[in-house]
Amino acid sequence: MCNSRTKILAKCIAGEHLVQPFIELDGTFLPCCWLSTDAKRVQALKDLYGRDYKKLNVKENDVDSIIELWNRISNTWEHDPFKTCQVMCGKE
Repeated sequence: MCNSRTKILAKCIAGEHLVQPFIELDGTFLPCCWLSTDAKRVQALKDLYGRDYKKLNVKENDVDSIIELWNRISNTWEHDPFKTCQVMCGKE
């Protein structure tokens, strides 16, 4: 079950089952593939990033700048974790 008390143990940062960054066919560079596995998850990312969503694309931005943008996701983990992170990396 997901809620705001879910602790995030991000597999994109550390852990026994470390996942690698992922580049979509369109060039969107994400910390893990789970963030873009279906249309609802992609829309949630677009909602979180707003106009900055296009800056996650390697065709539009350099990798270091994109990785810095990923902080917007990890900044949610403490109080209101991003839904995909809750589902895939959450522990109550």
